Amino acid sequence: SIELLEFVRKAAPALGAEIIVDPITSRSFGVGVLAFESVPDATRAVEELASAVLAGKPLRMEYATAESLASLHGG
Repeated sequence: SIELLEFVRKAAPALGAEIIVDPITSRSFGVGVLAFESVPDATRAVEELASAVLAGKPLRMEYATAESLASLHGG
């Protein structure tokens, strides 16, 4: 989402954002994945946005693993 990407870029230079949606309904699961150029950039975003709110909803940022990403995409 452009809105999410622009919001996160205020804390750290994010490369991209993907909102995970239900493949049948196309409704958001309320989960997104962000990509950063470096671990320090990701760390800064996680730390600076720990209590942030976007569109009236609190953000919860965590580090992703290959396994957690695969599960989001049905793998």
